[in-house]
Amino acid sequence: MHSERRKGPRLGAAALTILLAGCSLPAATPMRGAVERTTEYPVVAVDRALAKRLSQRTPERFGAEFTRAGIVDADRIHPGDQLNFQIFETVDAGLLGSTGRAPTLIGPIEVGGDGAVSLPYAGRIQANGRRLEDLRGDLETRLAEQTPNPQVIVTRASGSGFSVTVSGNASGGGVVPLTYGQRSLRAALAMVGGAQGDPALVTVEVMRAGKRGRARLDQIQTVPGQDIALRPGDAITVTTEKPRVAMLGASASQGAVPLERAGETLAAALARAGGLSANAGDAKGLFVMRSTNAATGSEKPEIYAFDMTQPEGIFAADAFALEDGDVVYVSEVAVSRTGRAVRTLLGFTQPVDQITSLGG
Repeated sequence: MHSERRKGPRLGAAALTILLAGCSLPAATPMRGAVERTTEYPVVAVDRALAKRLSQRTPERFGAEFTRAGIVDADRIHPGDQLNFQIFETVDAGLLGSTGRAPTLIGPIEVGGDGAVSLPYAGRIQANGRRLEDLRGDLETRLAEQTPNPQVIVTRASGSGFSVTVSGNASGGGVVPLTYGQRSLRAALAMVGGAQGDPALVTVEVMRAGKRGRARLDQIQTVPGQDIALRPGDAITVTTEKPRVAMLGASASQGAVPLERAGETLAAALARAGGLSANAGDAKGLFVMRSTNAATGSEKPEIYAFDMTQPEGIFAADAFALEDGDVVYVSEVAVSRTGRAVRTLLGFTQPVDQITSLGG
């Protein structure tokens, strides 16, 4: 009787073996072998040296047409500038109507599109490209023909055309006048409170006379010549990148993972996502799928393979910089799928290593 009671379970285990041999769950994601055998895209095994080469990127910088432009003379007058005039006369009954020899205040007067300004008793005077001091002397000469020994002071009003605009992801924004202390790009950004985010993820774009220049903020801060001189009318736009990668397959968690900094490595991002799944992740099947390569300029999709069972593979993952849009894929070990098939057939969720009790 005892042997007969054990016959049923033994037959059940044998039947289960036959069922598993002829039945398996459909593959939800490709196994490591399927990825490695693909012929549509190149699969590149990555070691530490290759990881470092692939991670070398040439950051965006301003070209020569921007870096060669010298600091603009803040005294030069340009169309759109707003000018204030103070005129002192040495007689009690002045030409311009002042009494008690108080100065006559005129302005602000905008410099016209033709670069000229008009003043009473002086007529229309060309101001574009001239220094404030030169315009002052010209006015005194013209007024001296009608009033004895006039004295003139010319100043630029705040918010005049001698300015740039800052917009985008800066702490503030608006119109920034180009005064003596703030005629460079960094000075203008500082005037609006600076840019937000990791400087290596912040791009500053300058539009000047129909030409566009771009540079990363960390390059502007550290590379000589990248803190370019500004020109009146420059339009500055600050953009902060938000790079992210997709974590798929048998990782501990799946979904979009934001990169915390520029050049964040595969090992760091994978660790923040919880690493490989302890029960399902294939340590030999870690892949990065990249549509385009910013380091090489390649437009052809490539697949980079990492063997995390070897120290070289771990070091390579720690040196491999991820890029925005990368897909990090962890293949599933075969035993994990077998276990899911067993649980589906038996209708419960016991681990595979406990199923052997059916035969005992």
